[in-house]
Amino acid sequence: MPEKHSSSDQAPDDRLMEEAALWLVKMSSDECTEADAMAYQAWQEEDPERAACIEALQMTLGHFDCLKQQENAKPAVSALNAAAHQTEKSLWLLRSVILFASTALIAVMTWHILPANEWLADTRNPYDQWRNQQLSDQSEIKISGETAYDIHFNQHKRIIQLYKGNILVEVAKDASRPFIIETEYAKITALGTRFIVHQYENATLLTMLESKAKVAIPRGAQGAASPDEIIEAGQQVLIAEGQGIIYRSNISPELFETAWQQKMLVVQNMPLPEVLGILKSYHHQNIAFDHQDLSGISVTAALPLEHSALELLENSLPIQVSENIFGSLNVVKK
Repeated sequence: MPEKHSSSDQAPDDRLMEEAALWLVKMSSDECTEADAMAYQAWQEEDPERAACIEALQMTLGHFDCLKQQENAKPAVSALNAAAHQTEKSLWLLRSVILFASTALIAVMTWHILPANEWLADTRNPYDQWRNQQLSDQSEIKISGETAYDIHFNQHKRIIQLYKGNILVEVAKDASRPFIIETEYAKITALGTRFIVHQYENATLLTMLESKAKVAIPRGAQGAASPDEIIEAGQQVLIAEGQGIIYRSNISPELFETAWQQKMLVVQNMPLPEVLGILKSYHHQNIAFDHQDLSGISVTAALPLEHSALELLENSLPIQVSENIFGSLNVVKK
C-alpha cells in the first residue's frame, strides 16, 4: 500500500482548491452571515486538508497583495484578478439561474392556481358596473357584474369564451359564421338573437329570450358525450359541473329582460346555492357557503343586484348571513 503523504507535502486537488476558494469569496462577501461563518468553520474541521488548503490560499493571496505594490508583478496580479473575476462571474451566474428558476416556478404555479385567464381577458367588468359592448360584427353584449371573456372572431366562427360573469347577448345575423358562447360547462350556439348567460363557479345558466340556441355539453362533464339540446324562447336551463343539465324552467322573456334593465335577478324555484353563485359576481365581498348544506332550499324571487339581495334572502329563508374576520360573508342554514 502506498505511503499516505501528509497535507504539508501534498498539493490539494483541484476540487478541494475550488471549494476553498469559494469559501474565501463567500466569507469576504458583505452578505456573509453568522450561520455562514459557523458552516465555514465546521467545513474546515471535518478534514485537516481543508484547513491546510485555506491557509495555503490565504498565504498566496497575501503574497499577491505584496506583488501588487511592485511594477514587475503586473502579469501575476492580472492573472489573480482574472481568476477572481471568473469566480465572481460564476457565482453571479449561479444566483441568476436560481432566481430565474424560482421566478419561473412561481409563475407556473400562479398560472394554474389563480384565474390568469380572467386577468388577461379581452373584456373585464367590475362587480358594480353595467355596460354595453358592440362587437365588430354589430352584435351587442350587455355586461353586468364581475365578468370576463375573450373574443375569437375569424372567417368561419364567432366565439365568445366566457370565463365568468353575466351577459345578455343580441346576435347580429351572419349565415356563414355561427355565433357561439363557450363556458367551462357548455357550448351554446345561437340559432336566433337574444339570450342571457350566467357563468359562475359550478354552473352555467342559460335563459332564452328570443328564438333558439343549441346546447352541447362537453365530453367528460357526464363521463360520456350527451346529445345536443335545443333550448327555445321562454326556457331556462342550468348546466352543472359534471352533471349536465340539472334544472329546467319555463320563464317569461319579457319579465326577465325587464329585470335585467332594472338591475334585478329573477329566479323561479332555483336551488339556493345556484342563486348565491350568481350573486357573488355582483358583490364586493366574497360569499362563502356549503353547497350541499343549502341544496335543499329553493328560491323564487326578484332580487335587487345592487344592494340588499342577501338581506332579503335572509329575511325570507331559513338561513343566516354573518361576516367573518376576513370580511367574507358566510351563509349557513339556521
